[in-house]
Amino acid sequence: MASVDLGRVLTGVAGLCVVLLGAACSEAAQQRSEHSPSPGPRISSTAVNPAGLATGSSPHALAPTSSATIDPRFDRVGATVSRVDAAVPLLALARASASIAPGQAVWWQGMVGTTIESPGEDVSVRTVTDIRSRIQALVEGKAVRGVVSGNGAREPCRVEYVSRSDEVRVGDRMVTSGAGQTVPEGLLICTVTLVQRREYGVYQEIECDPAVDLAALQQVLVLVPPGTP
Repeated sequence: MASVDLGRVLTGVAGLCVVLLGAACSEAAQQRSEHSPSPGPRISSTAVNPAGLATGSSPHALAPTSSATIDPRFDRVGATVSRVDAAVPLLALARASASIAPGQAVWWQGMVGTTIESPGEDVSVRTVTDIRSRIQALVEGKAVRGVVSGNGAREPCRVEYVSRSDEVRVGDRMVTSGAGQTVPEGLLICTVTLVQRREYGVYQEIECDPAVDLAALQQVLVLVPPGTP
């Protein structure tokens, strides 16, 4: 009889434990539910192409550019490439704004060139590969200055006026220096592919490959300096 009573007691205790455990689990779940953050509103994203233009939009519908840091004082005017003349080399842009003027930087994942005097509906761009192009430059991360000069459409650019004592290596990136305040500082121009220090002369012989495939351009940004009417 005592053994039967003991079994009933054990059974009752086990049942009570199950009840208490279930209640504890339920309370913990409710607490987690109360303290967990509710899902926020859905944010739709707009695809952005390398020119910083919203996909499917007009050149004026600019989206933030995440692939490069551009001086925020410069306005960004989207423009469509209407013609590419690889022999010169020269680009023509459909004029998107009256604020576009000669000497302004043209950018698309890197320095494309600068605008030049061009009456009419199109804006001409002297590309970085043009033999008349001269862009004040720095070696990225170093206090080394030079001038990136064009050498023709099918030839690498040259980096001129770099002292023999300055340290430049293959793979270094040349960026705009911002001298003259018409072109922002820090825009990628080209990557160094050749460095030669001759036994004579003051400067090194340096070549670099442009950062932008000019033949593939469809849209660009013209960077308008602050204070431009």
